[in-house]
Amino acid sequence: MMSMQTIINNLKSFERPHDEFTLGVSFGHLLVNSKDLTAVNYSDENGSKSLLERLIHNGWKGITEDDVLVGAENGAESVVLGLGGQVNWRFKEFSQVQDLERAYLAFIEGLFEELKRRGQILLATGHQPVSSTGDIEIVPTPEYQALAQWAAGQGDLLEALATGAETTIGLQYAHVDNFQKRIQSAALVQPALAAFFDNASWVNGEKNTELLYNLRRLLTADERSYAIPGVLNDPFKYQDYANFVWSAPAVSVRNAQGLVVADDRSVGDVFADREMTDEDLQRVYRMIHPSLTVSRHGLTLANIDSVPYPLNMAYVLLVKSLLYNPDHITALEKMIEQYKIDQIEAMQRDILDKGLDASFGDGTVFDLVKDLYFMVSLTVEPLEQHYLQPLNSLLFKNVRTKDVGARQFAAMTGRK
Repeated sequence: MMSMQTIINNLKSFERPHDEFTLGVSFGHLLVNSKDLTAVNYSDENGSKSLLERLIHNGWKGITEDDVLVGAENGAESVVLGLGGQVNWRFKEFSQVQDLERAYLAFIEGLFEELKRRGQILLATGHQPVSSTGDIEIVPTPEYQALAQWAAGQGDLLEALATGAETTIGLQYAHVDNFQKRIQSAALVQPALAAFFDNASWVNGEKNTELLYNLRRLLTADERSYAIPGVLNDPFKYQDYANFVWSAPAVSVRNAQGLVVADDRSVGDVFADREMTDEDLQRVYRMIHPSLTVSRHGLTLANIDSVPYPLNMAYVLLVKSLLYNPDHITALEKMIEQYKIDQIEAMQRDILDKGLDASFGDGTVFDLVKDLYFMVSLTVEPLEQHYLQPLNSLLFKNVRTKDVGARQFAAMTGRK
């Protein structure tokens, strides 16, 4: 199966020496009208397409897919629109959070006057505050159109893709054993972090009290697109992740007519007798929705709600410190051995109903997050210590991320 080998070779291509590890992030934002908080659509008079054109006017380079403008790039940073017009700001190949912070704040500040002129704001929250799926224009690339068509038959998946905003972090690894350690450690902590940074504070014009609103809707899709079989088993190598991708729904396939929905066919069905190009593989990665996926920057933690500054910096530092420190990786491996796979999987299911109050070991998921915080606080470089400070209120003052998001939402919009 040459295409299966293509996936394995791609995973291998992300290998880097330890001293060359960098990170890549994507911070999702929702572009809304200041007056009524409705979503700004792609083709509106002052829509997300015209915002990209403004960046291009200011010296950025446009990014197109099938002749549709979907983004703009400027050196290490880029903006790529999501399926529902989410403004995803991306920054690649950095190692110090201060470099990320500097670039991010410059981007936000650079847009401030333009957005004010347009009567718009960028929200770093997990879900559109007012608009629902039916109100939102799908960005008109063939890929997004095909994904939207497929997702419409997959429970509430389309809502998550069109109205949600997420944070992703891309990590590298040195070799296949390092990949296993990284992905298994991430599999342990990702559900807890998803609960901790749960930030869908407003939905359909009302305060949202439902836990993990976006993740619940992602999980209504075909299980083959998000459940990675045996990820905590030993061994779990490139071949095992490739098997997951091979069995996942293909969602879309390119033929003589262009990009079309692949119906119920898996990736393996589509590419059993045809070559998988890098373009095909990258599209497959974008189509499936596991919490641990692959991007051009390597292994990527996904399905974490977008959170506002400076919480986004705290999250990046927390993940960097946990998953790029060999001692922390060893501690997480021992935790997996201690609690066993079935207990960890039970915790992951329990989180959907109880959030941070879900049981884990002798305590709760909230206790696990505290343990992770204390673990990294002892090893973070002095230059970066202050980035963890925003977590103190969430850990020790009975404040939740949605509370922070709601307060910033109120400050920006005048709504309570």
